[in-house]
Amino acid sequence: MMIYGYIRVSTDKQTVENQRFEINDFCDRNSTVVNKWIEETISGARSVEERKLGRLLKRMKKGDVLICSELSRLGRNLLMIMGVLNECMNRDIRVWTIKDNYRLGSDINSKVLAFAFGLSAEIERNLISQRTKEALARKRAEGVTSLVSLHNELQKFQNRYDLLKIGLFDLWVANTDRSINNYNLLINSNRGYYEITPIDHSDIFDGCRLGQDLAQLTEYDSILSSDLAKTLLYNNKKIAEETRLLLKNFPNFVTACNNALPEIVAGIPNDWCSDKGTLHEQIKSSIIDNATWIADTKANFKELVAEYIIKR
Repeated sequence: MMIYGYIRVSTDKQTVENQRFEINDFCDRNSTVVNKWIEETISGARSVEERKLGRLLKRMKKGDVLICSELSRLGRNLLMIMGVLNECMNRDIRVWTIKDNYRLGSDINSKVLAFAFGLSAEIERNLISQRTKEALARKRAEGVTSLVSLHNELQKFQNRYDLLKIGLFDLWVANTDRSINNYNLLINSNRGYYEITPIDHSDIFDGCRLGQDLAQLTEYDSILSSDLAKTLLYNNKKIAEETRLLLKNFPNFVTACNNALPEIVAGIPNDWCSDKGTLHEQIKSSIIDNATWIADTKANFKELVAEYIIKR
């Protein structure tokens, strides 16, 4: 039996030491030793096959144990995580996570979970496939009117260019909690029109809270490279105009957020952050008072807009 410790970070400026400490501490408390460590710096939005995790799973055998700090290290969306867990449990590979406190193995409870994971993943894939087929069939039936209908539907997203603002915000705070596979957005319908609303929480400040150096998001982490952005943001002239206005007003945006920061930090539940004073100072020093970071954010925003929307 082999015990593998798996560590994943999204950028090369994030530290692996926190995850390594958690796993080592868990092993010490449970008289367990990690036989081999697997570390990688890659976005969780990448497929399992593109990551070291995929190669590790292929060589793991029955009875082996995979330990990671939390389930989110396995993937960035539920479908990806369910796929990994389903494969492991079907092959009698045990998965232990520390923060989530999962001990998934060959017992009956784990097998029930494996069945549920596999069934959920299959249902989701079938639903996606069915929705795609239905949409294609409908568009074929509509014939020449399909493009007009699509344009009319897109016009119903009245605040669709807010995606640019959300993308800039994510770059500024190094928000890895939203990605091309995990939008963290609500789409509200009101009288036949749609409104996009971001749903964020204190996890967007994870990098600041840990006191580590922040790293700009990659294209795989930004919603600006998502299919949603490429679909809704189709008017290049309008995109360029909105981008220019956003960058022009960005200093005012930073100032407004700085003024509201005490209220923002105070609203974070105590269970999520016990030292709000330190968090407040870390956020200010990392993203508000850091002129280099702000300049890099603006430059990367322009590059992302140009590369993944206008030149798509």
